[in-house]
Amino acid sequence: MAIPPQRLLLLLVLSLIGSGCENSKPVVPRLIGTEKISYLYGFGDHGIRLPYKAQVVGSAACAECHPGECEAQHTHHMAQTGSAILKDSRDRFFSEKMVSLPYKKIEGLHGDPGAYRVADDGVWLEMQSEGEKQNRAKADIAFGSRSFTMLSVEDGRRLRELPVSYSAVKQCWFQTPGQPAGTFGKLNSVQHSEHCLSCHASFISWENDRLNVAESQFGVSCERCHGPGSAHIDAALEGNENLKIYNAGRLSPDKQVQFCSQCHRQPGELNPRDVMNLTGELARHAGAGLMLSKCFTESPPESTISCLDCHNPHINSEEEDLVSPNRYNASCLRCHENPAADHTTVDLGVDSDCVACHMQTGDYGHGLMEFTSHWIRNPGEAKPLGSAQEREVYDAIADAYRTLLDDPRVGSERKAIAATSLAEVLVMTERPVEGMQQLKRAIALDPQNPLAFERRAAVYRMLGRNEDAIADYSRAIELEPTSAALYMGRAAICLEIGKRDAASRDLTQAQDLLSSDDPRQKQIGKMLRQINR
Repeated sequence: MAIPPQRLLLLLVLSLIGSGCENSKPVVPRLIGTEKISYLYGFGDHGIRLPYKAQVVGSAACAECHPGECEAQHTHHMAQTGSAILKDSRDRFFSEKMVSLPYKKIEGLHGDPGAYRVADDGVWLEMQSEGEKQNRAKADIAFGSRSFTMLSVEDGRRLRELPVSYSAVKQCWFQTPGQPAGTFGKLNSVQHSEHCLSCHASFISWENDRLNVAESQFGVSCERCHGPGSAHIDAALEGNENLKIYNAGRLSPDKQVQFCSQCHRQPGELNPRDVMNLTGELARHAGAGLMLSKCFTESPPESTISCLDCHNPHINSEEEDLVSPNRYNASCLRCHENPAADHTTVDLGVDSDCVACHMQTGDYGHGLMEFTSHWIRNPGEAKPLGSAQEREVYDAIADAYRTLLDDPRVGSERKAIAATSLAEVLVMTERPVEGMQQLKRAIALDPQNPLAFERRAAVYRMLGRNEDAIADYSRAIELEPTSAALYMGRAAICLEIGKRDAASRDLTQAQDLLSSDDPRQKQIGKMLRQINR
């Protein structure tokens, strides 16, 4: 079949495009035998199944007909949330000025995290060698737009979170939170690495079962939300009324929130303690918070609050604030037509800001970044844990864990975490037998998950089965030997049953794993004094 003249012209124009979405070069997905494979996250086998066949074309192709949206999206934080660290892009992260910036010590973390060195063969994080421990890793990828966590690709498919990150907000380097003590960064499993990539990359290329960083498209591009674009271009050129493009904006409001929550999280992906204690982890994940809000749960699905009520996905919020500063209040007034009547203890002025009161900011990142909690609540409202609404929230997140466990697209490791979280909720709501069943399920799904063994040990302890509890703590310690909390948990049981020497050894080990300013040091000291009396 001859190629239409319009198609030839478009292909010529695309080959000359050098502005707009210049970092999103056209990508041709390949599947050649079993050696090379490329795929777009969120669609096909990795998400939504479309009723037509299409291939990825790259955001530059979108710019031909949608220049405004593409130019805005190119500077969006979502587009910049993942980047390959290549020779022509590394100055964004490792310019001479940036490398010389100060390092911020984070309270409660200790050890020498090392420093980055720029060389001809890449950027390397190096630290002083301790015996046979790894002390050098290449920075291949950066995750984040305002704070950057660097990652190394290891074993072809696994991502190691390097222990030194960068805050563009505070203009400093800092120790990456969540790192196991005594290790050279956190080495994620293949499944966990894939899950991370699904939100920090749009298009991934694999070659001989190894991640090809240079040919992958990191960050959230046009097609990560709208699907592969080749069929859309063909339909537009042919004047077809069916434009063959996915538009999440046409979903019902509840489905819109679920779509955005692919990356911004759902309640079923959070630890129940984070939810019940309103931690910064909850504030960090907007989708989960919004889906817990009564504005969302108690409104009809077809008219409930959605992400798009307040956010244009093509424009950063701070830029949209300049052109539409009243959009947040306008969204609230859609349902709360007479807010003054609802405020019996506060006098509302004409300039009252709904968000400032009902969506509090929370710190996550050790003072380096704040996030706005999207769990819409009354100011000063008690944490769910211990409040009148405690059981209501427990039931809601338990349902969310069950939904995730029933999702065939979710891998075994994430399901194991959901089963462990569900077990914790069941135990907290006085259903330990059901909780134990979920913990056994979690261990069967992922026998390498120390958290499931730790939680089961806690249930065994509650049931008076101390030897079983010690065995589970011991297994958890084998899987995560740098966790002070695990040694402290086993020590507490040993102390209860009179194994004082074993308790003392575990507490001493926990002491060594913690920094001197860690608040748990006081608790350990108290337990050791009790042993030595």
